[in-house]
Amino acid sequence: MDDATNGSNYQKLLHEIELLKYENRVLHTKIEKLTTYNGSQTLLTDKQLLFDLLVCLVEEAPFGVLIKKVNVKSIVYFNKAVADLFQLNGTRLLGPYWNNFFSHEWLHKIEELDRECIQNNCNKSDTIHITTKEGESRTVLTIRHHPKQLDTEDEQHIITFFVDITKNEHIKQEITSALEADRRKSEFLANMSHEIRSPLNAIVGFSQLMEDAEDAEERHTYSEIIRQNNDQLLLLINDIIDFAKIESNKLSFTFESVNIHALCKEAYVTFSLRNKEGVSLHYEEGPSVYVHSDSKRLMQVLSNFLTNAVKFTDTGSITISYIVQNDEVTVSVTDTGTGISAEHCNNIFSRFARVNESRPGAGLGLSISKKLIEKLGGKIGVRSELNKGSVFWFSLPLSK
Repeated sequence: MDDATNGSNYQKLLHEIELLKYENRVLHTKIEKLTTYNGSQTLLTDKQLLFDLLVCLVEEAPFGVLIKKVNVKSIVYFNKAVADLFQLNGTRLLGPYWNNFFSHEWLHKIEELDRECIQNNCNKSDTIHITTKEGESRTVLTIRHHPKQLDTEDEQHIITFFVDITKNEHIKQEITSALEADRRKSEFLANMSHEIRSPLNAIVGFSQLMEDAEDAEERHTYSEIIRQNNDQLLLLINDIIDFAKIESNKLSFTFESVNIHALCKEAYVTFSLRNKEGVSLHYEEGPSVYVHSDSKRLMQVLSNFLTNAVKFTDTGSITISYIVQNDEVTVSVTDTGTGISAEHCNNIFSRFARVNESRPGAGLGLSISKKLIEKLGGKIGVRSELNKGSVFWFSLPLSK
């Protein structure tokens, strides 16, 4: 190959390098020797050009490259991508500075992977989670390579490649969340068809029976069944409407001074009329205290608590109470019902969550209650033990 051909090849290589782009950023090598070609150059000079080019490519690579001496825990080199990933502000911290890169919780694992890579002479990969100096959490894929040709009797090297996969992980989580939401909504729609159909069928069926019944007591019984199913259907429809409003952030509130004693007393009187036989309802009165809130929404939450307590308590008692502590009032509904396992307690306020599939309900009441209390500036929770009962509560700051 003559000098003209060699010169043409170098010019072509230069042109390709200057046009090489990554994320719309031109990668300039700044290797002036590539702009000309002298036929007297030796093979050694050509190797030097190649070395300079490779160094430039590694420095500007879109993934992190870090070279370290394992036995002395010393960093030999890291490129710009590593500096950006760990937010080192462009400083070149070489030598024994491992803590600049890895938290203490990861140091042991990283050293273990390095040893495996050297002992087995194989590449090792792992996913680590780091927190940058600015407090950002990132998920990083690391790949280790042991270049034996760099080793000496006293020194062993590891090349680690870092790929920031945080966005990928977020996308995976979003896809998983979307699929889970879609699955639960499908279950919800299927459940809604059953929940709506059941009281409707009862209303239609017993209305026909009541029309044909001649005995007054029999008509009264049918009328009571129709009323109960009507209440159940109305509650379900209201829950669906509130759920839709919360999802679209269109739920409105009317703030006023609310007397907690009066609120609990009203709930007690209302539910005393519909309490089950064999279950006693109690109200532990406290002092008159006030909160700046929405009385209608607070009654909705308290009614949800009581409805669930009645539903899951077959014998024993249900108690409404409230206490004042640390400028807060906590309203509780305590029952001696079936209770909730620790596993279900963690998800009880989730959308469409149902503890017992055999009991009626759409799994929206507690989810709506949680959203309401949080929007009113309060907290909500549950304490429960399986087969022993539950305590559902919400707390709000007292009026100043």
